[in-house]
Amino acid sequence: MLLKTTRRFTEYLDGKDIKYTAKENEGKSDWVSVKYSAENMESINLSFFFDQDCQSFALRVFSIAKVPQNKIPAILSVCNELANDYRWVRFYVDKDSEITASYDGVIDGDTAAPVCFELLGRTLSIVDESYPRFMKALWS
Repeated sequence: MLLKTTRRFTEYLDGKDIKYTAKENEGKSDWVSVKYSAENMESINLSFFFDQDCQSFALRVFSIAKVPQNKIPAILSVCNELANDYRWVRFYVDKDSEITASYDGVIDGDTAAPVCFELLGRTLSIVDESYPRFMKALWS
């Protein structure tokens, strides 16, 4: 059975007629995935991980772009610039040399749905707005 926070969020998405995928991970974080098309990116997949204690969650957007070794310094520079421009989301290059966006938050059963939905929108917007800056660094 899904955790209380996961259930509240998926019920909220159902109420807004938003499609998602949810998976219970017994003994681990539940996972909810929501996909959107955006202005600058063809597809943005937002992954929510709800912690077992129902008091926190992680939001990740994986695989924003693959980064060749010689472009990592330029991309890290963009990540630092974006850290100054946006306070809700941080970007980094993960172990697979891909750009990842992340947010970690505190919630409870009552706040899970509205907080996660608000951060879904903010993260979607920030990732889409940031994408051209990453592409410019990759192609320059």
